[in-house]
Amino acid sequence: MNLKKKVLAVSLSSLMTLSAVTAFSLPVGAVGNGPSAGNGQVTTSNLHTYESLVSYLETQDAKQERLALEVIGETVKGRDIYLAKYISNPKNPTILFLTQQHGNEQLTTEGALEFIKHLGTNKTKGILENVNILIIPMLNADGAMGDVNFPLDDYLAKGDRHLTRANANGIDLNREHDKKLIPCK
Repeated sequence: MNLKKKVLAVSLSSLMTLSAVTAFSLPVGAVGNGPSAGNGQVTTSNLHTYESLVSYLETQDAKQERLALEVIGETVKGRDIYLAKYISNPKNPTILFLTQQHGNEQLTTEGALEFIKHLGTNKTKGILENVNILIIPMLNADGAMGDVNFPLDDYLAKGDRHLTRANANGIDLNREHDKKLIPCK
């Protein structure tokens, strides 16, 4: 199959974490099933909230000619899910970046926002002429905000919210794309 006709879905758990860590250093321990006493606490007050993410995206949309910001759905709790689109030529290959499918993997969102900002500079002109880029910077906003329909007793966080792996209904969005009723275990 022609590569230009494929949509490349890329998980950003590593790529965007690396980008965020190189952009700025934050003390976090959210990996796997979330922070625990064994690997420290997430300091959530240092990270984007859903509201600050929306504001950031709207600011970048106003600044960047090539960026098209779109709402593609909403979370269980009614938060809009945003898609940042850089489409230069529909015939070009397209890369899809999904971030923060697990609400406790916040650095993927931080990295995605830095990537969006970077795509707005002239430094990426050649990239955007040859490939289309789609970015969902926070797929699981309910889990990211700790706004869920289950107890948060097992989640340790320092700051204004708890980050949870699952969405509001306990679904693992990374593992259960096609199942809507099976809660995280």
